[in-house]
Amino acid sequence: MTQDEIQALAAVWQQRLRLQDWTVEVVIKRRHEMQDHSWGECETLLEKRWSRISLLDLADRSQTEQPSHGIETTLVHELLHLHTRPFEPKDWDGAKGIAIEQM
Repeated sequence: MTQDEIQALAAVWQQRLRLQDWTVEVVIKRRHEMQDHSWGECETLLEKRWSRISLLDLADRSQTEQPSHGIETTLVHELLHLHTRPFEPKDWDGAKGIAIEQM
């Protein structure tokens, strides 16, 4: 998937999720460029309603890692964080952090 295609897909999902008032930048990154070992990361400036979503390049995903969990699923997951960001805990290991991630 190209950068333009993923940005267009993000625009579709922003509309579906009622996030059109956010400026969302989506980038594809290699594993060594990601901060942790997740498939996606969501960086936000809540007061400006701005976000950069980083998605793990498919080339760096193992075939055994939930093959149905593709780029679009990860993108939607990260976009949903924009709705929950004001309520997200500092400690993600607790029940609240787990509940938000499972959402």
